Amino acid sequence: MNTFLPIQEIVHSAWTQHVTAHEKVVLELDCAQKEFLLDEMRRLTKSISAAIECGDHQILLDYLGWLRRTLEQEVVSVEIWSQIIETIFEQISHSLEALTGDVFHEIHGLKNIALDHLSHKFSPITSFPEVALEATDIQNLAGSLIAGTQVFPYDMFTSAKVQGGSTYEHVAQSLIQPTMYYIGDLWEQGKIGTLQEQMATISAQAILAQVKVLSPTLPRNKRKVLLSCVPGNQHELGLKMIQDRLDLGGFETRNLRAGASIDSILRHIDQDKPDMVGLSVCLSRQIPDLKRIMDMIRTEFSQNRPFLMAGGLVLNVTQTTASEVHADVKVRSLEGLREVIS
Repeated sequence: MNTFLPIQEIVHSAWTQHVTAHEKVVLELDCAQKEFLLDEMRRLTKSISAAIECGDHQILLDYLGWLRRTLEQEVVSVEIWSQIIETIFEQISHSLEALTGDVFHEIHGLKNIALDHLSHKFSPITSFPEVALEATDIQNLAGSLIAGTQVFPYDMFTSAKVQGGSTYEHVAQSLIQPTMYYIGDLWEQGKIGTLQEQMATISAQAILAQVKVLSPTLPRNKRKVLLSCVPGNQHELGLKMIQDRLDLGGFETRNLRAGASIDSILRHIDQDKPDMVGLSVCLSRQIPDLKRIMDMIRTEFSQNRPFLMAGGLVLNVTQTTASEVHADVKVRSLEGLREVIS
């Protein structure tokens, strides 16, 4: 799909048109049904947009699997959601065809896949790995982070489900990461403000710092790693987790964090001569810059090129491969990082 097309605007417009056309039906829903419908429509439209932009239908199917499980509560029926999805995809097709003059057969194909997946009882609920926490645990930990609690909740390790897992990798990947994803959803839904989301990030960083101090550290191995967000990516927490894990593994790390320019990244590679370089992206629109930087590193440091790692949210939720972003490896988790550096 041509990523220069205004996909998100078209999808949002399709949803607005659907609400207008079915206003009478929407008005008949009670408050709980309306709230559920509006919250899930935000998720649905974002999933459709990402699936079209990335050319990866699994993004949408992961969401629909989760949605199907919530529909067991009979808040809004599968039939209503099927009508919503069919109407939205038809309006997306009409908008794209009117805009470009082309017929987008892949949109029709994606619609059929989505409808089949929503009604299928035995299709996978999600492709994400299972986490140690229950939904209520995530909500409780999220509440603590949003409130600014920066003390590590040791009592969470008293339960059998997380007992024995008190390592940095476990805390970061199985506790903090899913909780921050949940907090991100709350922010996107408008249920918390930007300051609350930022407070949660600060709290998470403070907790991880405590866990890092308590974690065993391997002897220094003299291997250097340079880390940076790709320009435009302001989400640093995941990159900080990678840095901490490398520090504990004996690596010498430099983290340029968010805000580093392409020239700055290349200059630090020339000065530090790292063995590995890791770059992080959050949104699909940042992937072209990721590819460009990877290509520039390959060209300018061809004789002593560092090993190239890529990671970040958009790479975690899509089937994009390392070769597609011109990296040597895609790191989706700290567990995956362990396999790379072992």
